Amino acid sequence: LPLVIDPVLEYSRYFGGSKADISYAVDLDAAGNIYVIGSSASAGLATPGAYGQAPGQRGEVFSYPYCFDCAEAPGQGVQVERVEIDITRSVLVSKFSADGGSLIWSTYVNAAPQQNLTHGMNSAAVSDAGEVAFGIDQAPDGLPLANDTQSFAPDEINVYVAKLNATGSGLVFGTYLHLGGTNGFVWLRGLDVSATGDVAVSGMLSGNNTFPVLIGIPGQSCEMNLAESENSDG
Repeated sequence: LPLVIDPVLEYSRYFGGSKADISYAVDLDAAGNIYVIGSSASAGLATPGAYGQAPGQRGEVFSYPYCFDCAEAPGQGVQVERVEIDITRSVLVSKFSADGGSLIWSTYVNAAPQQNLTHGMNSAAVSDAGEVAFGIDQAPDGLPLANDTQSFAPDEINVYVAKLNATGSGLVFGTYLHLGGTNGFVWLRGLDVSATGDVAVSGMLSGNNTFPVLIGIPGQSCEMNLAESENSDG
């Protein structure tokens, strides 16, 4: 590659709403279109026809007494009634044109009510056809299932892996990954998509020996590491 002494900024833009919006991963497809995968509590970021039109909201209102400056100035603080609304963060996947000037599509992927994305998406990747795969560590309950291999396990720490179609209008697959027992831990550390759309994930696990192994390495226990492959439709 040629040496560039003074690189040029080709484009730059903001994208988000009135609440907390976080980007965890960025990838490109074969045409150079840009995909941003993250989480959002902001409404109004989905495009018409997208899979999820609104972020999940708990709708809980918390009201409690609060005293300003009471600790710093005892007896002189101001007592007020503080009101907060607890809003759930959802997965947000957005596709931009190669020049960054146009939002092509954007969609939410929500968990169940009262569930939140406490951790981010460790990995995401885009296939040559524009399908978007992503994974979530310590995934909450109620994320959508499609062509799934496992459902949510309430007594374990779960990983969630999903793939959106190329138009952002539906899930190709969505599944949880866990040990299938109790008190197990699965952590996602990597994800990629092959040229044919197969999704491979890697990570770590700890717990019992119930994680499915199709082709094992002689002398190796499934407690040591995780290598799971999802085909193009889960």
